[in-house]
Amino acid sequence: MKITSILKPLEGLSREEMIARLEPTLTELQSERSNMRVVKKDNEINNEISTLNKILGVIKFGVRGSLNKSELEELRPVLQRFVQDGTFPELKFWSLYPRG
Repeated sequence: MKITSILKPLEGLSREEMIARLEPTLTELQSERSNMRVVKKDNEINNEISTLNKILGVIKFGVRGSLNKSELEELRPVLQRFVQDGTFPELKFWSLYPRG
């Protein structure tokens, strides 16, 4: 699942509001996955859980984790907005997106 497809409906929310919406969604998906009776878990759910974990890791903690370069670029506009409104540390932003 693409990061932008998850972030699009959350556009304009503050960092705290975004976290507050993403965390219950992640918990719900994890619960849904654990309740599946099939041994082989649904790849779509696993992919969405992985993407949500990546997004929350960056937004909450400024940790790149397993994000690849294109995924990190998808998050850049959101994080830039959080830096501008003072809810995301500028130093963490620049550690994720080094200049030059």
